[in-house]
Amino acid sequence: MTDIRLLPDFVANQIAAGEVVQRPASVVKELLENAVDAGATEISLVLVKSGKEHISVTDNGSGIAPNQISLAFKRHATSKISRAEDLFSLATKGFRGEALASIAAISQVSCNSRLANSETAYQYKNHGGEEFELKEVVAPYGTTINVKHLFYNIPARRNFLKSDAVELRHCIDEFHRIAIVHNEIHWKMYSDDQLLFNLPPINLLQRLGHIFGSKFPQRLVPVSEETPDVAISGYLLRPEFAKKSRQEQFFFINDRFVKSPYLHKSVTQAFEGLMPSDMQPGYFLFLRVDPAKIDVNIHPTKTEIKLSDEFEIFSILKAAVRHSLGQFKVSSSIDFDLNPSYELSYETARLTDSYKLPRVSVDRSFNPFGNESTRPLFDQENAIIIDQDPIQHSLDSDFSNQGLLLTSDKSPLQLDHKFILLAKGNELIAIDQFRAHQRVLYERFLRAMTVDTSHSQQWLFSEQIELNAQELLQFRLIEDQLIDLGFHIEAQENSIILKGGPEFFEQRQSVEVFKELLNQSYEHDTPENLSIADLTAKILSRNLATRGGVKLTVDQMFKLLTDLDACKESQVSPDGKRIFIVLNSNEIALKFN
Repeated sequence: MTDIRLLPDFVANQIAAGEVVQRPASVVKELLENAVDAGATEISLVLVKSGKEHISVTDNGSGIAPNQISLAFKRHATSKISRAEDLFSLATKGFRGEALASIAAISQVSCNSRLANSETAYQYKNHGGEEFELKEVVAPYGTTINVKHLFYNIPARRNFLKSDAVELRHCIDEFHRIAIVHNEIHWKMYSDDQLLFNLPPINLLQRLGHIFGSKFPQRLVPVSEETPDVAISGYLLRPEFAKKSRQEQFFFINDRFVKSPYLHKSVTQAFEGLMPSDMQPGYFLFLRVDPAKIDVNIHPTKTEIKLSDEFEIFSILKAAVRHSLGQFKVSSSIDFDLNPSYELSYETARLTDSYKLPRVSVDRSFNPFGNESTRPLFDQENAIIIDQDPIQHSLDSDFSNQGLLLTSDKSPLQLDHKFILLAKGNELIAIDQFRAHQRVLYERFLRAMTVDTSHSQQWLFSEQIELNAQELLQFRLIEDQLIDLGFHIEAQENSIILKGGPEFFEQRQSVEVFKELLNQSYEHDTPENLSIADLTAKILSRNLATRGGVKLTVDQMFKLLTDLDACKESQVSPDGKRIFIVLNSNEIALKFN
């Protein structure tokens, strides 16, 4: 039997640090919160190589006494609480006393601090748990903490970090979360000697404009509600400006940024009917509740919470959001009740690779000045003859494989304009037409972008798209991949100009795909060419595939099934959902018992 032994302190600290420090953004969060707790009115964040090499936070707060600086870097040393009951009357960001100890355990830290009434500043150093002697230095009032070479003593953890652009994006997210809620503080953020944000003290609406763009405040409507259980304030993003990503969703409870799927569901329900189901509502909501009714000690990151009056707050929040949307006459600009079968379906047309041109019949003997008795009556059907089935049953050589689905000589049937039914021996195959077409288009687009040579088509009129600072950084992250796909882009200070796009779709689609790629790539941490091409192919196939509600002819169904048979993966959609199910005669017979 193996002996049980205590881990050395430095090993235990490194393991514990993994719960608090996951990436440079974790350090940024902890240091910025400490600066706020110190009562600072000016806070500056400096990053080198997205925080991997150097993170520096300077504040003009109260500072740390010389005899307490080293103590601040001990685990479970804090000035925020003194007993467990204090957790339910918190007025500060931090309280565990783990952040500085965790950071020092996996980096090289130096801390310069000077009290407001002191003429001397002191410097403390801690490299991976090894402490250096405290010494006097010249420094301004407040505290400056420098964190260098993150994970230098745990190279395996360092290998898990993403690219500089991705890590910078996460640092900016943390900066935004605390700069929004503390708009009374002057914030500055630098990255590799470049000033990214300079946010002077200002009201909340103007702070949002400085962060997300000058036109952003015009897209917001205020929300305000006060009850004995909760006080709610903030802003909602109008539905027409909603995005598919969640980058504009902020919940603050007692001035603390939190993630709450339960409260998010409340807001989502309030927006029902005002936007498509695949869009995300944007909001900046501030909740004030009794500290005794909230538990923030759930997770080391302190972003997960528990509320004792969860159901009541859910209902009040939902009502407050609906009241605000109604008060400012926010309504849907889309008719969601319109049956898609009533419209000419562009998606259906995408099922084909060739089209028949209209046949025009002209009566050359017609004389408009002739007698009424000799003038033929106008007959629209005879004057212009257009094929009623624009989708031909024409097969390319690439799609001639008769495989899993098309071994039956029986014609397929369509059920509820959503499913294709095909009999094969003693089996019945039911195919989801949307997922099947999505798979066909996905592989077609992916092949065009990765195997075939991508060409850009120039547009007659360019398209200008305004971007905020965060979106510009995200654009830089995937710029090379967008160019490889065929986008012709000219970047400006606060916007980009699209002058051309991939040749395999038109200008309107190019602009929509570009915007969605920008939004959705925000949720992805791997900006390689293949990942961006895969994401693009998924977006295009999802938007252009024939959805349920569209009637298909037998030839169209055969064409779709033939193309599906030729796919490398014909069983699941690009989103990993099952395309078809198979029922044998025995399974069907059981239904009659």
